[in-house]
Amino acid sequence: MSLSNMAPICFSKCRARLFGRPIRVRPILMTQLTTVLVLIPVAVNLGEGDDMLRPMAIAEIGRLFYSLTLTCFFLTTAYGLSFGGGTCPSPRPRSSAD
Repeated sequence: MSLSNMAPICFSKCRARLFGRPIRVRPILMTQLTTVLVLIPVAVNLGEGDDMLRPMAIAEIGRLFYSLTLTCFFLTTAYGLSFGGGTCPSPRPRSSAD
């Protein structure tokens, strides 16, 4: 179920963004984790010929962490600002009588 499908059906746009974040992050994390695990031996220089590939592996690992940050935080915020509902209302404080 995509974020655009969730918003009009059951949630406000703000709640749909918050609910959709874990759904988007799981496949991104799995892909990035497998890529980083493959690049670690190259970045640590464990095999022959890795001297030439080491800078590329280090740069790629850094790029993956940077893109994860952008995907998780910046794009969610940009979506909220461009399609309305930029900030989520804060929950009401519970009274002591509850």
